[in-house]
Amino acid sequence: LSKAVSSQLLGQICRQMLRDELRHVLFQSERLGKIGLTEKDRHLRKLLMAASANAVWLKFGNVFERGGYSKTAYMSECMGYLKQSDRIAEEMQEKQEVQT
Repeated sequence: LSKAVSSQLLGQICRQMLRDELRHVLFQSERLGKIGLTEKDRHLRKLLMAASANAVWLKFGNVFERGGYSKTAYMSECMGYLKQSDRIAEEMQEKQEVQT
């Protein structure tokens, strides 16, 4: 979105929102690792991410396109973030196993 707007202030707000959201994703990924994720959980998260990302694209794809994103790039980035979240959760899970 920050690439699709002409206002510098709105662009700054968008970038700040992304930084803030990153902290939330890191925190939630760590929590998921502490409670433990099964393969079934990981598969369900993947399905939910794909469905959510597609729903967002259907509603706001034109905004993403104005910002330079294709649907393929958008979906790839969404799924990439999910993979990163899974890796964080796995690392936290491994730490938990070592401690017990």
